[in-house]
Amino acid sequence: MEQVEGVEFAFLVRQTWPESPGHLAKAAARHGRDWEALAHRLTCIRTCETVLAPASAVFTYLLGLDGKAPDLVSRRLREAWGGGLRNVHAEAFAELRGEIGAGGGATGERWAGIAAALAAGEYGRLVDLLLAQNAAVMSQRGGAPWIELRSGKLHVRFRDEQGALPDRTELTRLWRFPYFLDSLRSVAAQLESKGHG
Repeated sequence: MEQVEGVEFAFLVRQTWPESPGHLAKAAARHGRDWEALAHRLTCIRTCETVLAPASAVFTYLLGLDGKAPDLVSRRLREAWGGGLRNVHAEAFAELRGEIGAGGGATGERWAGIAAALAAGEYGRLVDLLLAQNAAVMSQRGGAPWIELRSGKLHVRFRDEQGALPDRTELTRLWRFPYFLDSLRSVAAQLESKGHG
């Protein structure tokens, strides 16, 4: 993409600030063949966010449930989110497992499993996979997991964050990581204020 198109995209971000990366992907796709690669990457971001955002919300929620049984968590998730998240495209997410699991095949497989569990409403499996992912990350960092299962109960070691589960209606707009988009919007605003827009 040429520099002019990059500036054009920055203005597109500024003018049509999206509810999700999917909105930007569609806007980029409307610009034709030269923007296909960007539209594809934005679609990948959207696919990832449909998994990462709710998984992050569940993990943060788990941090406030020391001493609770995983069955209770599964029941609460089912009450809040029903039988699965329709906006999670587990198959599309699984196609990205090589990129997601760049640190090793097991990471990509775990995340693909997390996506499948969210989509299918398999919340017990989701909790198990989130605990396994946390244990793997903390092991790589040389530390202990933030949450473990001990004697059938959650044992929380790190309680800095706690959160409520987002409402089911919020899940399609839930966006955990801003990537580069906030910076891009700021650049576009600066350029616009200097008369380049």
